[in-house]
Amino acid sequence: MGIIPSYLMQYAGGVDLTDLLYIDNGTEALCETEVMVGTYPADVLKCKKAIEVAIEKCGAEEAYSLILEMLKKKYSVRESGCQEYIQALAECSLSIHARTILYLTCELLDKHFWVEWKSVKDEAYNDEKMPKYVSDELLSYRKEGRERPIRKIKTSEFLKNDGYFTFYGTPDELKGYPNYYISDADRLFWWDGSDEVEITDETEKWLNKRVEEYKEALKGTPDECDTQQFVKELIDLLFDVESRYKRVFAFQDMFYEFIANGSKKEYRAAVEVLRKLYDDNAEAGKIIEKVKGSWDLSSKNVTCNSGRMNMRRYLALLANVELRKKYLGF
Repeated sequence: MGIIPSYLMQYAGGVDLTDLLYIDNGTEALCETEVMVGTYPADVLKCKKAIEVAIEKCGAEEAYSLILEMLKKKYSVRESGCQEYIQALAECSLSIHARTILYLTCELLDKHFWVEWKSVKDEAYNDEKMPKYVSDELLSYRKEGRERPIRKIKTSEFLKNDGYFTFYGTPDELKGYPNYYISDADRLFWWDGSDEVEITDETEKWLNKRVEEYKEALKGTPDECDTQQFVKELIDLLFDVESRYKRVFAFQDMFYEFIANGSKKEYRAAVEVLRKLYDDNAEAGKIIEKVKGSWDLSSKNVTCNSGRMNMRRYLALLANVELRKKYLGF
């Protein structure tokens, strides 16, 4: 399950996957009463028994040396005959991969397969004539399924988090509200005018509300100001925003841009809107106090409460220059 995506499980199969599973889980479950003749598991079991015989007859170390030596021989040499104790194993090698012989040997001798295989793989034979274990129809079905193009999904859909514990522990204060799911409204920083980040009607309405607030703030913003005082007030405000709403930060480029342009009314008016949002969202944002332990294990409804997300979205608007020009005009 850790190797193959769930939607591809029905198209998985073959000796490569089987070998990975045997390497990972071992082959103790293989027994003659359960494997079907003519299947790959049956051939793996036959190979394992040949290795057990070799180990029993000549000892672990000598058997291992003989097996490593055999793995380097060509098909014709293995077919014509090898040392007596590994003759049956040599016959198995004509139709089974060298790695199979090695991982079975490592399992029986308590050695680390991947370490041993790394030192052997470049010299190991690759001329086995493996039988076809499944029908052409099944092979075609698997191949078609694996090669079928993956459905394109939006980044917000890919990042959606709705696991079992995502909303666990949502406090009573938020009961009745919809669960929080990431959306393009949370990705305004990446808006570039393409369809990568869509501005929905709801987000458009929210942005236009900020435009109204900005225009109102602009009217009351004086033409001149003490830029050093502006910088101090901006830093204090950003500190207060993070203190109240938690893990809400200004983007670096936006921060330095605003510091450098403190003499311009537009920048100071935009900061006044941030100050207004800081106050207006206080009630919704105070639910963040419910986070007492791990941030990641807290209910997403708490860590992504509407107050906190509004602050983050507005800071993203200020940081995305093209989006800011589109709505605020500077």
